[in-house]
Amino acid sequence: MNKPFEKYETYQIIWQNIQIEIRYCDYVAKVDEQTTIVHLEIKSQNCEPLPITETGYKSHFIAKCLIEEFGGPIEYATMWLDGEAKDNIAWQNYVSKSRQLSLF
Repeated sequence: MNKPFEKYETYQIIWQNIQIEIRYCDYVAKVDEQTTIVHLEIKSQNCEPLPITETGYKSHFIAKCLIEEFGGPIEYATMWLDGEAKDNIAWQNYVSKSRQLSLF
């Protein structure tokens, strides 16, 4: 049997021109015969804000079946970021401001 937090897989992606590291542990705890809890960490390079976190770091515990339903940790993280960015006015303002050059 796996020990909680025993093994992490690490992935690097670029999402909307932001370098992101995804760490995934496929076993934290077993709730019942059908449900295993996993750990997903999402961290942007240089702590750049993301639509799911203003600090650039998110730790998330979730049922393994949900990660698998989306095709794995990269696909789940990308779906989550895309979904939160879509209707998040604060995120859209941040992106707009970060793309504009400033003289001051």
